[in-house]
Amino acid sequence: MKYLTLLIGYCFAFVCCLAQTKRELYIPNRVQVVKQSAHVQIPGTRVSVVKPKAYQLQKQLGRYQKDKNTYFQVFESQSVNFDVRKTDIIKEYDDAIRSGKLPPMYYRKEFKFGNYNALLYYAGSPASSIEQIVLAFGDQNFAVMATGQLPANDQASRDEILKALLSLYVDTSKVPDATAHADYSLNVSNTGFQYAGNMSQLYFYTIGGKNDPNNPYQNMILVQTLPAVKGAAALKDHSLRMLDQYKSSKIKILSHQERNITINGKYAHELTFTGTYEGKTVTTYQVVTGNDKTMIVFAGNVFDKHPELITQIKKIAQTLKVK
Repeated sequence: MKYLTLLIGYCFAFVCCLAQTKRELYIPNRVQVVKQSAHVQIPGTRVSVVKPKAYQLQKQLGRYQKDKNTYFQVFESQSVNFDVRKTDIIKEYDDAIRSGKLPPMYYRKEFKFGNYNALLYYAGSPASSIEQIVLAFGDQNFAVMATGQLPANDQASRDEILKALLSLYVDTSKVPDATAHADYSLNVSNTGFQYAGNMSQLYFYTIGGKNDPNNPYQNMILVQTLPAVKGAAALKDHSLRMLDQYKSSKIKILSHQERNITINGKYAHELTFTGTYEGKTVTTYQVVTGNDKTMIVFAGNVFDKHPELITQIKKIAQTLKVK
């Protein structure tokens, strides 16, 4: 449930199975970024990038991709204090190294990215033949996390992705409308929920549109857009597999109900369950629907005022339209 709080914490989660080697990126202590005509704005963010020519935007995945193993994506949150989280990230990583939970990575650098504090991690997993680069930066009012993946020992792709990440430019004067580029629409009028932000293809709606990163029990609607699957059976299968994801998030599911429904002329699989999360009761209402271009996962999580808010969430779900 702590999705917004965990945004920057995710930036080193990929190192769970890394091996040590000698790699050097030679990043200076300060990297200046100047807006260029070649910059393109990343949908739903205030961030723009000079992307390599061979990389194309994959809208459903929210990333720029050369091929299935070579891509980068960028997330922005305007509700995370990066200057505070930066210290936590370094401490958590160093503690994990000392405890043996995480092996050392190839390269780590703290530096100034324009006027922002920044961290860059570079690591690889010989077992899966991939390498990853993560850049995180921001200030007291926002945080950006950019991740890149490439085949191991592919120096040309590594240089392309690193150059793209180090070209990121944030225009703080912009007010992006992330949902305008989304593959769905919702009507939240006459309810307590309002749009609160997004992380790439994951969109958040909270009471009054407010977010408290220190509150793990926020009443929240999450809408995720994913690549399309074929047929109602595949949509239902994805919906039911979400139960395992909820359980892995430390939700103890006490009971669940499911049924096939139709929303705005589209098949949808409906899933409702009651459970506990860190000792507090949670009710979740989920629908999974889609078309031949995209799959939509809509999930509302309620920790208090259960009958009232679940009624509102079900009302909102009935307005869900796939673009």
